Amino acid sequence: MVNVAEAYPENVRSMLNEALQHSLLVTKDQRHPMQQECVGMVKEVLAIRSSVPRTTFRRSCLGLQITDSAAGKMPSMKRPAASATGAPIKRQVLDPLMMKCEEIAAMVNVAEAYPENVRSMLNAVLQHSLLVTKDQRQPMQEECVGMVGEVLASVQASLQAKVEALQGKLADSDAARAARENAAGAAAEVVKQKIEATEVARAALGEATACLRNARAAHKAALSEQKSGEEEYSNAEQKKATLEAVSTGDFVSLQQGSGNAKAVQAVLQVAKDFNFDQQLIVAAESALLKLPADRGTFDNIVFEQCEEQFNNHISALSTTMTNCEAVKGDRAAKVESAVAEIAAAEEKEHTCREEFSAAQVASAEAEVACSAAGQA
Repeated sequence: MVNVAEAYPENVRSMLNEALQHSLLVTKDQRHPMQQECVGMVKEVLAIRSSVPRTTFRRSCLGLQITDSAAGKMPSMKRPAASATGAPIKRQVLDPLMMKCEEIAAMVNVAEAYPENVRSMLNAVLQHSLLVTKDQRQPMQEECVGMVGEVLASVQASLQAKVEALQGKLADSDAARAARENAAGAAAEVVKQKIEATEVARAALGEATACLRNARAAHKAALSEQKSGEEEYSNAEQKKATLEAVSTGDFVSLQQGSGNAKAVQAVLQVAKDFNFDQQLIVAAESALLKLPADRGTFDNIVFEQCEEQFNNHISALSTTMTNCEAVKGDRAAKVESAVAEIAAAEEKEHTCREEFSAAQVASAEAEVACSAAGQA
């Protein structure tokens, strides 16, 4: 019926025939507004049915196309034969307008906002409307072109939205990358600081260990000095006791004439042990055996010098004992001070060791965090 609407150009009728199955076959409640418009166009064409001859109308309903050609045969679909001379057949040159039309059809196909049958309908009417020059288009063709333009505008808006979304994601990605880089840089700086802190803690531990070692060495020296002073005092005390015992015992008895050979030997032994004058010891060997009545002037001098030697050695030992006693308190205080220094050094060393251990752990954790930030 559309084909016999002679009031409309052939390309308009062809356009409507292409759109029929994509619009009229869709139930009214499911039709898109564009499909409804196409249905309206078809109804407008069908309104001329009463002016069409009955025979033409009947043949149109049977799907036969009325043309001015003889017999109205279908065009052959066979592949064109090669030329008799064997020359290759020239390729058909593609129409640039058809290529543009195909590009537009491809754009229509991606219009996700429209149902598939609407897109198919628009693609079917493209070449019957868009390829007609604007000054020759019928209003129905203009309407179809407007529909296509509306769809393309929606595609452009959709693509623009996707571009903006991708740009937003890219911006977010750049911001995230910048944040990761900043985090990695900050983590690297933390690692640097932790390593420096570890080295400072290591140096502090080294100093504390050296101080502890020196404190222990000082304590050992103080103990040695204290022991040496005590031994010196004890030796001086023993020597003084020996000298006093002999000088007030055997030597006095010999001076008074009541001594014997054993007393002489005791005096001579002490004189040798305490390094009395050697000539005095030789002279004393004979003088000490004589009784007071038998002694001459020389013998009396020997006794006087022996007594003087005893007194000098006893006085020297007394001085030594006094000096030892004077520094005894200082030496004891030095030992106590060294003990306190050891305790303080041990505490310091323990604190520094814990701080160094904690710094090592913190440095290791910072390196792990830096590695994780670099891989994020």
